[in-house]
Amino acid sequence: MLRSPDHAVGDLERLAGPRCLGRSVLVAPGQPAPNPWKDRQRVVVDMQALQSSVGRKLRRAWCERRPMVIELNGSIPNPAVTLRRPWWQ
Repeated sequence: MLRSPDHAVGDLERLAGPRCLGRSVLVAPGQPAPNPWKDRQRVVVDMQALQSSVGRKLRRAWCERRPMVIELNGSIPNPAVTLRRPWWQ
């Protein structure tokens, strides 16, 4: 079933939820953010050169429940391969 563009916009608004939830969105490099996130801070995550400062910025936004646009440059790694031990150790 195809949905009209108006319905898709309504879905994005519902997905974003109230601002207090702090839901962020992942986008491809150069991709515009969907309307509910168009005025949010944009952070670029380079999967080939991860930086601790970017990680701290993302964590702070998550803790403060601040919605962001996360531009993911690269593929999300397979956690079974990259996580050799629990993240908290």
